[in-house]
Amino acid sequence: NRVVSILGILIIAILAVISVVIIMNTIKISVYTRRTEINIMKFVGATDWFIRWPFIVEGVIIGLIGAAIPSVISWLSYDRIVDYFNTHISVLNTLVSLKSGSEIFIVTIPVALLVGALLGAVGSITSVRKHLRV
Repeated sequence: NRVVSILGILIIAILAVISVVIIMNTIKISVYTRRTEINIMKFVGATDWFIRWPFIVEGVIIGLIGAAIPSVISWLSYDRIVDYFNTHISVLNTLVSLKSGSEIFIVTIPVALLVGALLGAVGSITSVRKHLRV
């Protein structure tokens, strides 16, 4: 159990780092394509945070979408798999009782959305700080 737990935490950490890197690259591309507008905003006196906030919001939205889509797909897939096992493998019903998707995902979806938003914010803040020299 301990090895599986450590391996699971390691995989989650690796996936979180990959998510932050993808969001950083997306924000970097966004900063690069909007460099003319950013320069104009700086010339007319926009503050650094006024320029940074749209990119941070964009990163949070990317994180939320990146968490919502897989969560919904997982919920739908889980319900179908549980239905399949309950109808086709009746022996399984006597050995274990599988929870419904609503019991599991009522907790995991808000957590996934929160983690997605946080990863999006971290990735965009890091990328904006690194690539937006304001």
